[in-house]
Amino acid sequence: MYWLRDSSISALFPWLIAASAWSIGGWFIIRNIFKLERGENLITGFATGALIFIWEVNLIGRVLPVEVAMFLSAGLILAVGCWLVIKAKNYSELITDLKAWPQLIAFLLLLYVFAIFGKGITLYDEPKNLSLISLIATGDIPPHFYMNAEFLMLYHYGFHILAASLMTLGGLFPWSAFDFSKAIFGAYSVILVYLLASRYLITFVKSMLAAVVLLFATGTRYLLFLFPDAFFKVADTQVFPFHSSFQFSEYLSQKYVSSTNMAVPYISGFMNGNWALSYMIYMQSGSYAVHMTILFLLWLIVGRSCTKWTTLFYAIILASWALVWESSYLLIIAGTGIIILAEWIKTKKLDLNNPFIPGAIISGVIAIFQGGALSEVLQKLLYSAGATSAQGYSEYPVSIGLIWPPVITNSRLGNLAVTSPVQLIVGLLELGPIIFLSIYITKLAWKRYRAGELFSGVLIISCWIGFLIPMFFSLWVGSNIVKFSEHALMIWTLMVMFWIWENRGKFSSFASGFAAISLVLMVFGGIVNTGITLASARTEILSDFMNGMDASIAKSTWNDLPKDALVFDPEGWRATALTGRLTIASPGGLHARTEEWTELYNDGVPADFAHAGFNYVYMDKNWWKAMGPERRVEFSDPCVIEVATSYQNDPNDFRKLLDVQNCK
Repeated sequence: MYWLRDSSISALFPWLIAASAWSIGGWFIIRNIFKLERGENLITGFATGALIFIWEVNLIGRVLPVEVAMFLSAGLILAVGCWLVIKAKNYSELITDLKAWPQLIAFLLLLYVFAIFGKGITLYDEPKNLSLISLIATGDIPPHFYMNAEFLMLYHYGFHILAASLMTLGGLFPWSAFDFSKAIFGAYSVILVYLLASRYLITFVKSMLAAVVLLFATGTRYLLFLFPDAFFKVADTQVFPFHSSFQFSEYLSQKYVSSTNMAVPYISGFMNGNWALSYMIYMQSGSYAVHMTILFLLWLIVGRSCTKWTTLFYAIILASWALVWESSYLLIIAGTGIIILAEWIKTKKLDLNNPFIPGAIISGVIAIFQGGALSEVLQKLLYSAGATSAQGYSEYPVSIGLIWPPVITNSRLGNLAVTSPVQLIVGLLELGPIIFLSIYITKLAWKRYRAGELFSGVLIISCWIGFLIPMFFSLWVGSNIVKFSEHALMIWTLMVMFWIWENRGKFSSFASGFAAISLVLMVFGGIVNTGITLASARTEILSDFMNGMDASIAKSTWNDLPKDALVFDPEGWRATALTGRLTIASPGGLHARTEEWTELYNDGVPADFAHAGFNYVYMDKNWWKAMGPERRVEFSDPCVIEVATSYQNDPNDFRKLLDVQNCK
């Protein structure tokens, strides 16, 4: 039981109907409010429809049942698209768009590859992702903290709305909805980057190479394997890997297992603290794949608007970005703001002729109130300042600090001081050689901005802001600050691919050659890690601490318990993902536990759980074995009702969902 809660494939049909509606509607919208190149409308439109769907469900799902909100959102997108087509009467142009059918074949092939690739690994916050998907699918919008029902979740949950639609309308399990939805956006992003590259590189082969660079580029830490022992004698006294008892020289060769079923472990020397392992792997987080889809979509369409509706369109797409990946959204808004300020200083006028600018301003207002990380951070700051409501309080602290002298912030190696030659070398290899081409790229981007490409200017400013912030500031709002520099590194890498190759005749042979060598070195590490991950892809794993017994419980109980029910689980989060109901286990964070939860786990009997407010208890073999005989007898009391039970081949291996609310 991996894909469908219902054994019949027909359970997926309602979702397919809704997905067809938002995809066709998005295609019609893109066709009629933008003038894109030939062959760009179809997939661009499909991706657009999915993004608008996420944004609409986040709003409508607060006031209407989630199923209604999802169908209504899809219907609205289709209705607006059809209205634009009828108004424009450009039916023949739609037929022309269908000539891009090879892109649909490519999409389906990529969808299959990415779904199979993600099925056998549990790399990115499975407890958080599966729980959020399950909660949103039951209508908990904005979602509460999956480990404590008293708080809203400080998180970018936009991606999880699409995954939740696969549970609500498609009958999938939370793990299969997670894998399938991230494969959807992974496929969209790869095709969009191919379309974007085709504008600059013209030929099919070069555009395909751009997609390869996207999928596999990462840092070049592995080059440290070539350094002499004398270097490591110093490095061992200055570079201290997090969560490792090994010296730096030993750490590079250590195995790193980040998923419980990995057939082959990663090698620390091929990992990175400023990049992901590679986009092929990082898309498994889901949210990052949506973020990249939005980035490439805007890169394709900004400056190509042809109607007054594009301001509203930009506002919605940017607001969905804030709901999905707030760090890059803020950098884009900051870049836009600097351009507005610079033009105002220069001309003493606020130029709003480009609809992207008012769209960005409107999106900022929406982002404050729509939920997600930005809304919750604002509420948390207000609460800290003395506001009376704690509704915005959630699992993460909010803190900002100044760093001097500047550092290269690294999520695995800490702050690497630029004033230390050894730490600087390590930091530069973590960033990758692309950093040495940043000045070339900045000149090209600014030239394009001066020629009328607004988004090129916004992007390059956002890159420099994102790169410099982690050098001078420490920041904690529930996400790693290296996401800012990661934004810069990925965009710089693609710009190198697009523009230095496009203008290679205008650069010295050294610059062109260095760019090519840099990309090869950066892609190599990503290919190694992807190959390691691929070794586990054919296995079938639901999540950590889950197996077929848990799937059986989810099949029979998901969203069937009372809406306000609380479930106690010895793992804390697992029953939330399986039933779609909340718990109270942690004051903050995945591994922290409240004192009351700990007492119940160690000594609680059914009446204790009921008095603490828990309606149900999720029992597994390990917890049962840890209980003494007297506690086990208490769970045989007639007040305890078995709601669902599942056994493995071993009769002593089981999962049980127990109703204890009558045990007073």
